[in-house]
Amino acid sequence: MSVWQVMERIHSQFQASTSEVAALPLHGLSAKTGEGAQDLLPAAMHLYDTWNKRLTTSRLNNWREKVIFAACHAVNVDLCYR
Repeated sequence: MSVWQVMERIHSQFQASTSEVAALPLHGLSAKTGEGAQDLLPAAMHLYDTWNKRLTTSRLNNWREKVIFAACHAVNVDLCYR
């Protein structure tokens, strides 16, 4: 089994166990040769920017209303945030 096959297997198991990070990309990095190191920081910065986006409450509520109305054609649906 190659290194990439092992990484793919680990990645698929990780995706199956943690739904919050199912769409995270897989980045290989060789400790011996340094291969892949140049891609690591840009990928980390992209993930940081993506996970730390802020939405205004009005924009989030407008999106929520559109999604709920499209899904169940209801006007008043109360959501419980926990």
